[in-house]
Amino acid sequence: MKKKMLVVDDEPGVLDMIRGHFKYHGFDVLTAGDGVEGVKLCREHKPDVILLDFKMKHMDGDEAVPHLREAVPKALILMVSAYQDEAAKKRLRGLGIDGYFEKPVSILELQRVIENALNLSK
Repeated sequence: MKKKMLVVDDEPGVLDMIRGHFKYHGFDVLTAGDGVEGVKLCREHKPDVILLDFKMKHMDGDEAVPHLREAVPKALILMVSAYQDEAAKKRLRGLGIDGYFEKPVSILELQRVIENALNLSK
């Protein structure tokens, strides 16, 4: 059975790249352009993996995490951010995310972390 991934990012190019890569590697991939849409899709589709941007319009990633955790408590939640300052890192502590990546992020590193966490490594 295919694993479901939800990617939440306000950059269409990022969504397209991640969707294409992970679809090719056997995932069902849903995408959302902001946190509000991401929470809605999460509640409807119950993904196994959630990859979300830190800073977005309507609802930032850190604001979305509690809603995502409530909808899918056991999902792997990974945050991606271009913000590398201490204030951003403080906002992420204690959120219950499973990993944090700084942009630009290596898609192969994301794949490795996700596959290892889901025990999909070959």
